[in-house]
Amino acid sequence: MSYLSDRSLRYRAGRGIPLGPVPSFGVIVQVQVFSQKAGVLFTVHPLEPSGGTCYIEANFGTGESVVGGLTTPDAVTVSRSNADVVEIHVATKRRMTSVSPESGGSRIVELADGRKDAPVLTGLEAQRIARMGLRIEDLLSGPQDVEWAFDSDGLWILQSRPITGLARE
Repeated sequence: MSYLSDRSLRYRAGRGIPLGPVPSFGVIVQVQVFSQKAGVLFTVHPLEPSGGTCYIEANFGTGESVVGGLTTPDAVTVSRSNADVVEIHVATKRRMTSVSPESGGSRIVELADGRKDAPVLTGLEAQRIARMGLRIEDLLSGPQDVEWAFDSDGLWILQSRPITGLARE
């Protein structure tokens, strides 16, 4: 039982967490998102922190290709004040990562010629991501690095954490 593993016992001992008769911990059960497009939102542009914009990177498939540096993603800059799209740079994307019920895990897929130079996000999708990210920033009281994905059901927020290492202007 992992509750009584050496690692678990050391973790609790190091933090002064008593070993009780019944494990007391939370278990997270998540839905598998079979994303069609995904990426990262920085609620404050990491290179222009006082510029009043958010910055989105996006690719087709899962966000693994974006966060793992597997491809050059599209870049979208969005106004923090009104969520207007300020700038879109559509990259030539050569590959994506994909997960499906049949795949049994993540796999790298070469993009077809027609998709390599196609924009990943519509303006409305970029606005929706930015607005959601700014709500999260407000709730968590600081600039956020938000991983997001769209599947056939819509937008999913996969995780959010504080932005670290913002550039100084």
